[in-house]
Amino acid sequence: FSGNLLGTPGPSWITDPSLCKRGLCLNFDGVDDRVSIVNQSVFIQMPLTLIGWAKFDTLPTALIPPHVEPLMIKADGSNNSWSFSVGNSPSTPNRPFFTIFETSGVKHAVTADNPITTGTWWHQTGIVDASGNMSLYINAVKQCSSGGSCNTCPTPNINVTSANLGLGAIAANGGEPTDGILDELRIYNRVLSQEEISAIYTA
Repeated sequence: FSGNLLGTPGPSWITDPSLCKRGLCLNFDGVDDRVSIVNQSVFIQMPLTLIGWAKFDTLPTALIPPHVEPLMIKADGSNNSWSFSVGNSPSTPNRPFFTIFETSGVKHAVTADNPITTGTWWHQTGIVDASGNMSLYINAVKQCSSGGSCNTCPTPNINVTSANLGLGAIAANGGEPTDGILDELRIYNRVLSQEEISAIYTA
């Protein structure tokens, strides 16, 4: 997919490969930087797998309402499909998560067992299969083994929205901006196996 770099001045390319996970990567300023990718039907079809590397300079701060910093987000702030992000809430501070919104407005989420820290790369994978069962992997390890929250009710559908796909913030307005570096963001319209996730993580 190709997208437009938006914001003031917009995400900047990091060309030193030693600062990225794979080749080049994008740095986001935490103000309004984002990449906007034109809405496509493949973004809201199940099964769906989202993958990406991230390293944040700062973490979400607000607790009420919970503040998030997205790797990828299909939403406009009021009409949402899904969020693949790090969130801050009283019960799960600074933890990666994957949330899907149903057409009815009900949302389902899986949350990582542990918080992430600034200045450290992590690999995040969110999956929803054709039956709506969700899972989350951090550094190729399946979550919800201890302190994370697992989705217990399969998601029957993904809310259909016209919102563009945003990398690093909501595409339409730069809301929920990420402060840090994103690399190797991928979308698959199938469920990746544990072996495939591990191979991508260690490549």
